[in-house]
Amino acid sequence: MITILFIVELTTTGYSAYAKDFDIYPVGTTAKSMEQLRTNLLHATNLYLQDHGEGAVKKPNI
Repeated sequence: MITILFIVELTTTGYSAYAKDFDIYPVGTTAKSMEQLRTNLLHATNLYLQDHGEGAVKKPNI
């Protein structure tokens, strides 16, 4: 299983997160709460991995 490190930042409207190695894993998202950010990261990461033939991650891994 791969490990992707995400940078999480507080914004004026909530939170943003993006992969530290964005040039390798171009995954990022925003949300109003941390729980929604985790959900959005799960969906965005799985979309990217599915597109590249990798297995899906589950919510406990985010």
